[in-house]
Amino acid sequence: MLEDVGGIFTPWFSSVKEGIVERLLRLSTYIEKEVEMGFHLCYGDQNHRHFVEPKDMGYLVEIANALRSGVERSIEWVHMPVPKDRIDNGYFSPLNKLALKEETRVFLGVVHPYDLEVTSKRVETAGKFVQDFGIATECGLGRSTEEDLNSVLEIMAAMTVG
Repeated sequence: MLEDVGGIFTPWFSSVKEGIVERLLRLSTYIEKEVEMGFHLCYGDQNHRHFVEPKDMGYLVEIANALRSGVERSIEWVHMPVPKDRIDNGYFSPLNKLALKEETRVFLGVVHPYDLEVTSKRVETAGKFVQDFGIATECGLGRSTEEDLNSVLEIMAAMTVG
């Protein structure tokens, strides 16, 4: 999947996964140790659509594990996106190979606007494969409408109270 970005563009470096990891490892050396550091792993999108729809979380887990092994300081968090239509075991099952250090929190982007019921299903399915995780939106909120933002905040409140 990482080697073929759906014809959108041609990567200028071979082995995209290794290129991403190498760049993230290099960038991490510039962050002062006193500053909390985390990684938002992203599929990339245009107009709120992924360049390529992921088969599962396998590449995300491989990249996160490579960062764990290669970063020479603490990683406080890793965020992994979850597409809106994915509630199946197959998408989440690679999480059982996630091997982060104890201090690293995992945040799964299971929250989508207007989607409380399916968000609950995503959380339930993810919980079969990873025990301790936080919830987040799939991507940021910068391009969200006020109505979408309010929906996301309501869902997050409903999912985290109790």
